[in-house]
Amino acid sequence: MTKYAVLYHCHPINNGLWHLEYFLKHGFHPDVHFYIACVDFEPPDDLANIKFFQVENDSHDFGGFARLLLEHVPVANYEYFGFFNSSCLGPASVSNSKRMWLEYFSDRLVNNIGICGATINCLGSKSPYFHYLEKLLDPSVTHYHVQTYAYMLSQSAVNLLLRKKFYAYPTKWTKEETIVNYEIGLSKMLLREGFQLSCLLKAYANLDYSQRTPETESLELIGDPCFINTSGGATIDAREVLFIKPSRGFKL
Repeated sequence: MTKYAVLYHCHPINNGLWHLEYFLKHGFHPDVHFYIACVDFEPPDDLANIKFFQVENDSHDFGGFARLLLEHVPVANYEYFGFFNSSCLGPASVSNSKRMWLEYFSDRLVNNIGICGATINCLGSKSPYFHYLEKLLDPSVTHYHVQTYAYMLSQSAVNLLLRKKFYAYPTKWTKEETIVNYEIGLSKMLLREGFQLSCLLKAYANLDYSQRTPETESLELIGDPCFINTSGGATIDAREVLFIKPSRGFKL
């Protein structure tokens, strides 16, 4: 069994092609299988362990990932599944580390942790930007979710999601619908089925997201940590989370 399958969704907007180039330059490993979903551009020729696929521009990155998983990725062949999209830039280099970058994610997928992302959003009605989705979300609960620009799933989590038909093809979801149905819905389904969430951002990594606690409630005041000066009054370090969002003002 090959340990890692990496799925990457690339759209040319907002420097997406350059982000893909950076990802393959800094994230390539000969023992990892890469599956690249190409939206609105001609896929290049496959390489030894990098396969490119033209996918429909449907429901943002979720539509591409659904098609890769259902049509192209032999799920039984892998232990871990990394998901990354071209809205983010990485992986950042971690000096003096002997670990391969994917291990930062997979090493956290132990016990009942089914998903590890770069960051987690504790989205509640007190959170900044909640108004963006308030017509689609219940304001009386906190919507804990791993942010889906960069994350990894265990094989058991992927198998559960496939059994639950989570990856049934979407139908032209708006950006807001994709966030609610995919980004937030992914973490909610895993939590309902007994999995826990984790991430590389240390302040969020070891909390219980199955219920509201004083620790998670305090993080609602931050909401999305992927903005400048929002992680406890500070800015997240790219070397800690490996992937950053250039659209939020971050640079590697």
